[in-house]
Amino acid sequence: MKEIELLFKLDDIKAGVINKALKHIFVEESKEIDVYLYPPHKDYKADRQGRENLRVRTSGGRKELCYKRVFYKDGEYDYAIEKNASIMDEKKILDILKVWKVPIF
Repeated sequence: MKEIELLFKLDDIKAGVINKALKHIFVEESKEIDVYLYPPHKDYKADRQGRENLRVRTSGGRKELCYKRVFYKDGEYDYAIEKNASIMDEKKILDILKVWKVPIF
């Protein structure tokens, strides 16, 4: 499955109009839980060019190791690249990363 995510700002009135117009094609609501990883050799801080992160994401029984790089243009969100790999055992992945002394938040 491919996912396209568009991000843009809306005022409350426009958001309500769009929500009402799209209500008939609603597919599902999902909850995502992210555990962020910070390898000691890598600085994941945000700057004017963008930000990046490494995380384990749990969503609807699915678990993935995810890398995301967000690019900014003139200090504002422009676009992002995400790479995800399915994992079967989140606890084992986190245990392996702890051995490498990767701080987990």
